[in-house]
Formats: sequence, structure tokens, C-alpha cells
Amino acid sequence: MGDAEGANSTAAHESAAALPFEEALRSLPTPLLIIETATGRTVFANDAAVTAGLSQLEFESAASRILPKSDGASPAAGLASLAPDTSPLARAACGDTFEAERLVWNRPGGGVRTFIVCARRIPDGGRSLAAVSFIDVSTQVANEAELRQTLQARDEFVSVATHELKEPLNSMLLALQLLRVTAGKRQDDPPADLTEDLDLMERQGMRLARQVANLLDASRIGHGKLRLDPETLDLCELVGEVVESFRPDALAAGIPLTLEATGPVVGSFDPVRMEQVVANLLSNAIKYGDGKPVRVRVRGGPSGAVLEVEDGGIGVPERDHRRVFEPFERAAPNHRRNSLGLGLHIVRTFVEAHGGSVRLRSDVGKGSTFTVELPCQPHAPGTDGDGAVAGDGDGFVPSPGAPRED
Repeated sequence: MGDAEGANSTAAHESAAALPFEEALRSLPTPLLIIETATGRTVFANDAAVTAGLSQLEFESAASRILPKSDGASPAAGLASLAPDTSPLARAACGDTFEAERLVWNRPGGGVRTFIVCARRIPDGGRSLAAVSFIDVSTQVANEAELRQTLQARDEFVSVATHELKEPLNSMLLALQLLRVTAGKRQDDPPADLTEDLDLMERQGMRLARQVANLLDASRIGHGKLRLDPETLDLCELVGEVVESFRPDALAAGIPLTLEATGPVVGSFDPVRMEQVVANLLSNAIKYGDGKPVRVRVRGGPSGAVLEVEDGGIGVPERDHRRVFEPFERAAPNHRRNSLGLGLHIVRTFVEAHGGSVRLRSDVGKGSTFTVELPCQPHAPGTDGDGAVAGDGDGFVPSPGAPRED
């Protein structure tokens, strides 16, 4: 066999050996380009890249845009032109390797596509090659943008609806208080059924007030408009007042409610927010306590104040201990008592805004204990992202057991 014939045979063998590899790459559903780093020339484009038009994407193309990996903006916002030496292909040709770079491409024929771009170097004998893959996430980005718009519309609706509820609810609570006073003046001993009816209406009104307050606060939290107005107070006294306001609810549910306060525990707390923390924990304990006793404990600890609310109810599976503190989540979705799923989210947010923490200890069928730990010294909200700006300043008429608003 001559030298020429041997060389042809070797070349044919190498071509045959490379064919299956090339065909496998060509059939990949993910667009893939292979760049020769010495020249910047595209030496291979698979079918998906050709179909997407990426095989004709030039380094200096002003139609290409790039976003930081952390940017969740839609392709229509926050875009910047790529300099010729900063396009993914140019960087790959220079030997750079990278993962999850986001490229937003305004195609010459119209339309915007978003890709996650990755680059890897490929040794190939005497040549240096780079593989650049493009994962099309245009549909996901569009869905994310639509979801953000939906959530924003929901928040706006909740904010408007809850503000519209406040005025008639204020009027109803005031009317109930006046009716109770009037009935007491006209009769030294009002009929028992009238007193019971007034008690029931007032409890239901207060429960609705708490739900509206939670909705308003959830809206404020979502827009970064949580404000704290701390003052020096005795946490034992504050908790005692809230516990007393819940005794009618506990009595109606047949639930023994006890308070163990080792105090005083004096510190710098926002009284309105802390009342809501205690009220939401008590409401949760009565709702899911399955008729078992609810115990509230307040004491001073090594690092500040400690508040515990314990029930003997249905409990929470360990897998859900973190989830129950998220907005619109419920510990027991199929429980006979429906709720908004905001109470524990409000608790965590208000406690953390005070520089504290809340944790759950619970087993299914063995009840739950929520433990709140708070520093007694003033905490500066906003230093860690909490409580950045003030709320709108309106509020419910304060009434026993009803939450107040800033």
C-alpha cells in the first residue's frame, strides 16, 4: 500500500469515526454551536441552532441583549446592547467558559427569544474548540412575566377591597358598642339572649377585623411598606390583655385558656404589631386546637423575651413546619375551619421586624407549640430589609380584641 493510499485510508477512518459523534450532536433538541477558538469561526451548528437562526448570529450583532443571571425582568425591560467582545460566541472564542448566562435576542425577522447560554472548551487534537449551547427559556420567561402581573393585580385588588371593608366594619363595631351601652342604660338587667347575641356579633366582628388587618398587612409587606412604632412596655401586660380578649372565643369553643406570665418583661416593642402576633397565634391555636387546652407563657430569657403558645390539637407534619409561615398557606388545608393562611406569615414578619425569631415544634396528633424570642432592646427596622417605609396611616377603631392599624 502506497503512502497516498495509506493517508486516504486513515482520513476515511477518522471521518467514519467522527460521523456518529457529529450525527448525535446534530440531532440534539438543544441548539449547539462549536467555535474554533483560534479563528472565532463557527465550525459546526446542529439542526436546532440552524432552525433557531443562531448559526447566523454575529459577534457584533447589536440585536443581541444580555441580562445578569439574577435579573428576573421580562425580555422587554432592562436590556443593554452587547459589545462585540462580550457576546457569548466572542467570549467562547477567547477561551472563556461560563454557565447560565442569559441572552435576550431580538431576531432580525421580529420576535424576542430568551436563552440560557453555556460554554465549554473541547480539546480536539491540534485544534482548540469551544461548545456553546443555547437553552430556549422564552416560554418560561413569558409565563413568569404573566405570573408577576397576575400577582400584582391580586395584591392591588386585595389592598382596595380591604380598605373598602374598613369603613363599614368600623361602623358595625361602633354600633355594637353603642347598642350594648344603650341596652345597659335602659335595663338594669338586659335579657340574657340579647347579651348573648351582642357577644356573638362582637366576636364575629372582631374576627373579621383581624382577617382584614391581616390582608392589609400582607399587602403592605408585599410592597415593603411595613412600619414599626416601638415603645417601652411590659410584654406580660400586653399578652394578658390579648388573652383576656380571646376568652369569649375560647369559652364558646369549650377550650380552657391559661396564661403563665413571669414578669414583668419590659422591652421596646410595637404594641400594635405585638398584639397582632399574640392574636394570630391564639386564633391559630383555638382554630386547630381540637378543643384541647391552650396555654400561653411569657417570660424573660437570656437574650430577651420569650412567648410560647401551646395547643394540644391536630399538629403539623414536620415537612410543613416551614411552609406554614408562607403567605396563603395553611397547616391543614382540609380542616373544617377555613382561613386565609396569612396569620402565621404575619407573625413571622412582625417578629423578624423586631429582630426576633419564631419556631414551631409540632407532631401530628400531639399539638403545636409556637415559640417567639424577641430582643428587649430597640431594633432598627430597615437595616436588614424589614420595615423600610411607613404605611398609610388609617386604622380601625380600637375595640377589645380587635387589631389596630397604623
